[in-house]
Amino acid sequence: MDEQVKLFAQVNEKTKRSFSARKTQLNAKSIGLMASMAQFEIVDPINGNVISMDDLNAYDYKPDVVYEVRRVTEKQTDEFHPVANINEFQDLPYHRKKISLSGRDLLLFLLPGSPRSPKDLKAEHFSAMDAICYHFGGPLDEADIEDVAGHQCVICPWHRYPIALDTGESFLKTVNGHQSKGVKQRIHTVKLESDGTLAIKLNLDGKIDSDHYACMGIFKFAQQKTPPKNVHSKIGAAKEAPQVEFSTWLLEDLDQISPDTYVMNFRSQVPRKLSIPVGHHLRFRIPNREGGHVTREYTPIAHHANGFQLLVKTYDVGIFSEFFRGIQVGDTLEVENVPMGRFTYNFNEYRALGMIAAGSGITPMFQIIKAALSNRQDRTKIHLVFANRRRDDILLKSQLDGFARENPNRFKVLYLLSQSDGDGTPNVVKGRITQEILRGNLPPPIPGTKMFICGPDEFCDAARGFLTALTIPMDMIHMF
Repeated sequence: MDEQVKLFAQVNEKTKRSFSARKTQLNAKSIGLMASMAQFEIVDPINGNVISMDDLNAYDYKPDVVYEVRRVTEKQTDEFHPVANINEFQDLPYHRKKISLSGRDLLLFLLPGSPRSPKDLKAEHFSAMDAICYHFGGPLDEADIEDVAGHQCVICPWHRYPIALDTGESFLKTVNGHQSKGVKQRIHTVKLESDGTLAIKLNLDGKIDSDHYACMGIFKFAQQKTPPKNVHSKIGAAKEAPQVEFSTWLLEDLDQISPDTYVMNFRSQVPRKLSIPVGHHLRFRIPNREGGHVTREYTPIAHHANGFQLLVKTYDVGIFSEFFRGIQVGDTLEVENVPMGRFTYNFNEYRALGMIAAGSGITPMFQIIKAALSNRQDRTKIHLVFANRRRDDILLKSQLDGFARENPNRFKVLYLLSQSDGDGTPNVVKGRITQEILRGNLPPPIPGTKMFICGPDEFCDAARGFLTALTIPMDMIHMF
């Protein structure tokens, strides 16, 4: 961390109460950095004049004089500021652009699902929001976009809080579904001119949580901070991020099993013993464009002492999707040395398991299924409802069918296809999950039963709602 970032951290910590009052006093040592931020003004205590921005760097500060540093209150205007051209976004990484406007850090997004041709794009296909997450300063330029609670949301890469791109509303994932935390991130108005120019009008009315970070010029500062370890915490991770260790793993072979899905085998470059409890996953780290790192979690579908196998489904947006689409045999990937997870499967702990999965949400289920059925002493029965769009989208189908053939009394699977008909076999049918389908294909909720859900957020919310309607208690349900 360079001296400027250190100084900012110290100043912010020491004066955070004064900041809230929009006035503080600092000596000349701190003025250089603070004055470089457009939302502050410096007052000469001798004559009471505001030091102009042009004179800040050359100003003759007196070390023994206390200067007044005032945070400038932003005022709403109706002015639109040109910031980009519509043709830029086809070539921009992840279809988003960093913008600094009137001292605020912003991101301008081209929303997923928008027309591919620039001539078909409209203003509503774009969203502009404060670029730093309201919660703890996470950099949203590296955030994935997912559908949550009926909104397209950026998912903060630090704490996984979803933030709606249309409203700035944040959501908290609970056992009862996604609950709104209110508007937390400031959204700004986008206008598309006839010549293809994109312009932004800052919306500054009222006070919103993201204001704390938006004007601090901290894209750089945010990248210097280590993402907190406990990204699944429902109440937010600890403020001090623990130091974690990563090791390097080599991609040994790669098999593309569909246009967007890959099976990858990694092995360690040095002798080591890898042990992943059943039900746990690994955290991976890759470089970002700013010289820092971003992390994601994936569940291996197999592992041995010196390697593991990943099933990866890629998407149109997302830094990890781009990384995995471009990875080649011989490339490396950093893996955190300690597996993560809130559930550990133990043989014969449960009488029966009910599993509801969609798409790549099959991976944690597959890990448990494979472990349970490979142990002949384990008597646990498993019922899987696996939803996909089309038959070709069904991941690991041949392996799942093999488990069903070899263990007819312990494992049953129903495949649901939302966009195509079944293939004539009784367990491949057209449809979506419903309360009645789950009632007929999952074990009864008696003591010794556990239910698992994994998939896109909307799917998980629906599945959990159906289970609740079937009077299945919340302590019997686990969300991966």
